[in-house]
Amino acid sequence: MLSLGRTTMPALAAPTAPLAARPANAPATARCCRAAAVRARARAPPPAALARCSGSAAPRWSPELAEEHLVLSNMRALQALGRRTGEEGALDSLLEERPLLLQLQVENWLQFLGAYGVKDCDIVKLLVTCPELFERSNVHSAGLVILAFKQLGWRDVHIANRLVPLYPRLLANSIDLDMQPVVNELEAAGCKGDQLRLIAWEVPRIFSRHTFRRYLRQFQALGVYGLSREGAVSSRAVAATMMLHPFG
Repeated sequence: MLSLGRTTMPALAAPTAPLAARPANAPATARCCRAAAVRARARAPPPAALARCSGSAAPRWSPELAEEHLVLSNMRALQALGRRTGEEGALDSLLEERPLLLQLQVENWLQFLGAYGVKDCDIVKLLVTCPELFERSNVHSAGLVILAFKQLGWRDVHIANRLVPLYPRLLANSIDLDMQPVVNELEAAGCKGDQLRLIAWEVPRIFSRHTFRRYLRQFQALGVYGLSREGAVSSRAVAATMMLHPFG
């Protein structure tokens, strides 16, 4: 039985440190976030001053300053992305609608996607059309999903040109609650080996709790991918497990 997501993660896809709890007065508008970035720039000590600091004299890194630094880093990364693609307006509109994106690990996402060869224009499209991916998932979880697809035969070029642009919500899946239960049931129903890799290539959406059951019934009725009604097994336990995951 194929076990997904058990290989070593690449260094870039290492888990990011969880964000500290948001303060009650967290910025609620893009204007506030930009103001936080300005404050971060103003409060950051010059390099020469940092070089002179040592031991107890080193400046303390407060949670407020850390969050402002995160906002500033994200803004710089998004501004650079906008300049490269000519999509400054689209990204500005996105931040007006979802200003709290600046308080998430957006820069890590940009580096992560770029390392897999995702085009800048596709990253902008992903930000604009699927911002909930950045809000509900992280690069570690997405990296595990990518590794799972690579175990199913996908290559980096397929990840960059097909998985991310066309099926971005799959990156928010859980290996244990989404993909592995689907693989287990497909294999139990007769879809194994090359057939499993073929269905992963042709119908990647099957690895979502929202569509798995419908696809499975259709393919069993058609007798394709090694599936048949005779080879089907009870899926109540799998369905119950998958329903626990709120985003697929």
